[in-house]
Amino acid sequence: MKRQSHFTIERTTLGSTATMKAQRRVVADSIRPRPCRKLNIGCGKDVRAQFVNLDCVPYMGVDVVHDLNAKPWPFDDDSIEFVRCSHILEHLQDFHTSITEIHRICRPGAIVEVLAPYFFSTKFAGDPSHRIPFSCRTFDNYTPPRHVRSYNRWRLAHATNFGAGFLFKTLDKRYIFDRSPWIKWIGALHNLAPMFYERFCPALLPPMEVYFRLQVVKDVPSECRTQGNPDNAA
Repeated sequence: MKRQSHFTIERTTLGSTATMKAQRRVVADSIRPRPCRKLNIGCGKDVRAQFVNLDCVPYMGVDVVHDLNAKPWPFDDDSIEFVRCSHILEHLQDFHTSITEIHRICRPGAIVEVLAPYFFSTKFAGDPSHRIPFSCRTFDNYTPPRHVRSYNRWRLAHATNFGAGFLFKTLDKRYIFDRSPWIKWIGALHNLAPMFYERFCPALLPPMEVYFRLQVVKDVPSECRTQGNPDNAA
């Protein structure tokens, strides 16, 4: 099902002597189709060239102003080839509907990069608008396991994805301890055994962020779909 096409409305400064008719003509001329290829979701003031910059606040340079909690988003199906989600998904009301919306607007094979504060970090706890905690397992219910072990066999049968199936393939995921060159190397220690670290000592030198690089999978095989329900703990 197609959604409304995306358009860019450029800001135009008009002189105080401009007539209403001239204003309407300038605004009409500034509305033109723009191809949607790369999307910067929840960009804030981090506006990027060659991206469609999307935010709920009309900061300077934002191309599309839209409440991300309101679905559907104003983009066509299969229209995006790269999505950047930097510190935005943790603010939204519903994780499932948000990432299934990302899946809808993305082309098969599109890349989705997600950066979010680690749930045990001060970066997560320090912002009361954060709703969704992130760990290295956050996308487990939407990505097929790399290796079939006892935990993964259980996850295959009980994944909490509400029947959506495995929508993405994990290309990379890792902790980012800090941006400082003096101490960021500590993150390499966390990434040696992320599952072990998260299970037994997540509060010991917690990383600041967690990073995911995902690839969109369309035509999910029926055997990869699960019924899933909110009571399943994956």
